[in-house]
Amino acid sequence: NSICMDEVNKCAAACKDCQRVESSEPPRYVCKDRFTGQPGPMCKPRAQN
Repeated sequence: NSICMDEVNKCAAACKDCQRVESSEPPRYVCKDRFTGQPGPMCKPRAQN
């Protein structure tokens, strides 16, 4: 099992457990769904600023 903790502007329609990131301005959301299977979903790489 793997959980992708990407913060996004809005959760995907397929996300069943979307949670707002506390103290985020503008609001950001994380999909807390648990995925099973091989291979697990890939998270987007962190932006390098």
